Amino acid sequence: EGHLEQAEPLLQQTVTMRITLLGEQHPDVQLARVELGRLLGSMGRFGQADTVMTQALEGRRAALGDMSPAVASSLAELGYLAKQQGDWPQVEARYRAAIPIWKAAKIDDQEVQSLAEVGFALVKQEKFDSAEVVLLDVLARRRALYGENHWSVGDTYEKMAPIAIHRKNFARAESLSAAGLASRRYVYGPKSIQAAYQLPN
Repeated sequence: EGHLEQAEPLLQQTVTMRITLLGEQHPDVQLARVELGRLLGSMGRFGQADTVMTQALEGRRAALGDMSPAVASSLAELGYLAKQQGDWPQVEARYRAAIPIWKAAKIDDQEVQSLAEVGFALVKQEKFDSAEVVLLDVLARRRALYGENHWSVGDTYEKMAPIAIHRKNFARAESLSAAGLASRRYVYGPKSIQAAYQLPN
């Protein structure tokens, strides 16, 4: 924590200096704001982090336009910040806003990642039917992009398991969790921390 607190004034100074030298809307100003926002978030100062991240988002919109991938990146940063706080409606909203930008830029991996975050947020809000539609799409697209044994495919199986539990389809839930565990074991090794993490499920 002490190191983080020492870093904060340095990053604040970096933001201020870059604004003075480069102007409010320069991309390097927004990069410094994002770094500062991440730091504040890691310290649990979520309100301040959200303010700084939103400034970076608006700066990028003003300089680069609404459909810049940098804008989508800022929306994803804000989505992650909301996720840290368990604010699932905001997680859903922010990642949803990023999806059409990634799609237009044809950055498929980021589009699918944002879609997966929307699906997970829907699960957390107990919107299970909507979540299932989204996560089945994510699963199909991740298989197509990465193959069956990629970690993200296993992660999608795990995110779908609570839907089956909600429907009292316990055999399906067990099958999904087992598929997620098999993926972790394949990617990280059977004795890895990542595989052990999934065992209780």
